[in-house]
Amino acid sequence: MGRYTGVSAAAAVALAGVKPRSLLAAYPRLIPDALSCWFVTDTLTLFFSMIAVSGSLFVVAMAVLGLVRLTSGNEVGEVFLEQLRPLAAPLAAIVAVSAMLGSLYYSEIANYQPCRLCWIQRGFMYPSAIILVILVAARASRRLLLVPMALSVVGFAVSIYHRMEQAFPDSVGGACSLDVPCSARWFNEFGFITIPTLAAAAFALIVTFLVVALRAPADTAPVAADPT
Repeated sequence: MGRYTGVSAAAAVALAGVKPRSLLAAYPRLIPDALSCWFVTDTLTLFFSMIAVSGSLFVVAMAVLGLVRLTSGNEVGEVFLEQLRPLAAPLAAIVAVSAMLGSLYYSEIANYQPCRLCWIQRGFMYPSAIILVILVAARASRRLLLVPMALSVVGFAVSIYHRMEQAFPDSVGGACSLDVPCSARWFNEFGFITIPTLAAAAFALIVTFLVVALRAPADTAPVAADPT
């Protein structure tokens, strides 16, 4: 399960000795400390882990579907893909934004210190989230989706490397500092899901959705679904 951070002693003192109207003035960190308590952090970690497992199964299923279509030459699953296509880019944006907000929660509220590889993955996820939101909102050309797709492919590779460093620190090590080692695991949900595992699942989901979105007949078709 997740790492129990708990509400700090200062927060408990503030709650016990300060009037409700002056809580925030007396202790500005009260809300962040409350949000970082073990129950909230572990609940979010469990939620993200379940989404990661479900998303990974979806990615595998889509890969099998694509392989079957490629080898058999038939149009199996075409109805499903046609229904998914107009929603694919918005779904990719939701995944990217959720991953970005989740990483900010872990570092800024739960106080999980990001390592060097974490920052590199953020460098690919955050621009992907911003670009996808802009493209979906502006209903831009589908061709522009290649930019966040490329970022996500590289980010996925970094996430896999990071997970390997956690699993085999003596064999893969050397990318991070001793103060914040890349091999550290802030949580180990279900016995195998760590932060880079969540990142890898998010990157894989984004790439999968964008592959579906880019299969639109016209290159200049809008990113988001037509409201009519």
